[in-house]
Parts: sequence; C-alpha cells; structure tokens
Amino acid sequence: MTINPKDKSFVVVGEKYHYIFKPNKKFEYLLQNLNEAYTFEIEDGGYYINDDNTVFAMFSISIDERKVSKEFLDWAKNNGAFTTFAKGTFKEKILVLQISMQGKLYLPNKEFNKSVPKLDKEYKIKVRVEEVIKKETVMLSPLQIALIPTAIFVTAVMVGTSISEGHFK
Repeated sequence: MTINPKDKSFVVVGEKYHYIFKPNKKFEYLLQNLNEAYTFEIEDGGYYINDDNTVFAMFSISIDERKVSKEFLDWAKNNGAFTTFAKGTFKEKILVLQISMQGKLYLPNKEFNKSVPKLDKEYKIKVRVEEVIKKETVMLSPLQIALIPTAIFVTAVMVGTSISEGHFK
C-alpha cells in the first residue's frame, strides 16, 4: 500500500488485482503521522466491487487517546472520530475513525508486482462482488515500476453476494 506522489491516489498492490483509490485527505494525514498511536483495522473493514470494476473500501482505525499527541487527537475528533467499546468487550472504550474510499480495480502488471518488495505484514480481506469479475472488462494496471518504492501486498478473498445484502464484510 502506498500513496502515489503525483496525484495522491492510494494504491494497493494485490496478487490478483491492483486497486487504485481516489485521493483521501484523512488517509493521507494518517500516513503522514505513522508515529502516532493508532492501529489500522483493515481486515475488519468492508470491501465491495461493482460490476463496472469500481471498488469501495470502508475500514476504521483505533486510536489510543492516552498516547497520541493533542494535535492528532484534535484532528481525529474534528474528522469524525467517535468513542465506542473495544472489540469483544463492554468495559474498555476506544476512539474510532472511519475511512471510506472509492477507486478502480485493475489486472496486475506482473512485471511491476515482481519489482515491489514484500513487507512483513500480509492483510487478508474479504471482498464482496455483485457478480464474478469478468477479466475481459478489467483494464491492465497503469502502475509502472518507478511509481511505488515500497508496498504491502494484500490478499483479497472474493466472496459472491448481491447488493440487497446491504452490508460490508
């Protein structure tokens, strides 16, 4: 995962597909402040692919209010962060910020994938699709080898569903 320095789009390099999301100010701010005490909850997010290969992602970050800077805490609260109970408990409260992104799905550029170093963490996410992705309608990734110096690979698990389910997971 990385931000394209040219247009600030967010790029996810997967084994089967590349996902290029429109610029997102919240996400960009988070990546500029990796030293703050927050955790991406990517695997618990919702991911959806429309039949026109438009992709939607919704995930959250958990913020440790005791350890983040006042500036970061103010930014999070001004950008919609809210307090809720920690996962699996009704005792511990955490601050949560939701992130929603929209983009496009592309077939991978295999030469590009070979050039991107794999990092320590691999995320497994479930992606809901209305229909099976028709590879003939998916464009080849526009990513070039010089575009991204480092990335995290994401393994997307495709799960067939219908729009009527009305939820992410």
